[in-house]
Amino acid sequence: MYLDIIVDIPNEPNKITYGSKSNVDYVYYEYSSIYDKKTKLTNPKRATIGKRLKENPLKMQPNHNRRKKDYIMIN
Repeated sequence: MYLDIIVDIPNEPNKITYGSKSNVDYVYYEYSSIYDKKTKLTNPKRATIGKRLKENPLKMQPNHNRRKKDYIMIN
């Protein structure tokens, strides 16, 4: 469920990524990454924190994970 507010996309290098699905751009926050010794690759852990607006790509409509992201950053 997305909130009825519009906020700026966080400016955090290497933590914010974007993905497109069904003609909607989603904003993902990478909160952790785990190194796999077997494959020798890093597996990022990401959560969707909102939808990017088409009319202003620097803004997003957040969801409830946005609050979790703020909590992770504080602690």
